[in-house]
Amino acid sequence: MTTANVLTISRLLAVPVYLYIFFAMGDGYRPLALVVFGLAALTDYFDGFLARRSGTVTEFGKIADPLVDRVLIMSAVIALYIKAAGFLPVWAVAVVVGRDILMLIGAAVVLLNRKSLQIKMAGKVATAIILVALSILTIDKLGNLYLRDVGLALFYLGLAFSLITGLFYLGSGTKLLLSKQGSEEIPV
Repeated sequence: MTTANVLTISRLLAVPVYLYIFFAMGDGYRPLALVVFGLAALTDYFDGFLARRSGTVTEFGKIADPLVDRVLIMSAVIALYIKAAGFLPVWAVAVVVGRDILMLIGAAVVLLNRKSLQIKMAGKVATAIILVALSILTIDKLGNLYLRDVGLALFYLGLAFSLITGLFYLGSGTKLLLSKQGSEEIPV
């Protein structure tokens, strides 16, 4: 068990804590929900950085890291929709959840065929934008400063970027499955 893998697991464990604080503790605890979500989101950067820097990239990490990212994002999007229905339209929630489920199914198909699809920087940037947007939407306002518009703008930017990178992953995954190679670099 590497430090990077521990960070990935801690991100997964943060999801129910975030959801509990967000739903059960009331709006006065949104700053605490933000802290939990924000720390979980930061582990996404640090686990990969540590794994690459220390040369401890593992097969578990290659699979678990993007899976946990999707769980974190889908949980927050659904929670925000339930708690504050109206500012996140149902179609946007469906697009995020649908895209992530398709990506997870696609990754499973690639892995079952004993092939490897490399995650590229564009996918990481899309994930980072959405994580920042969800952090802002979790807090919603800071004192008298309403942050919803900033959070929504970033959310839609991240959503568009996620759809574009999702199409690249779909194309590269299809090409990989049809090829005789063992891995595919995504040209993004």
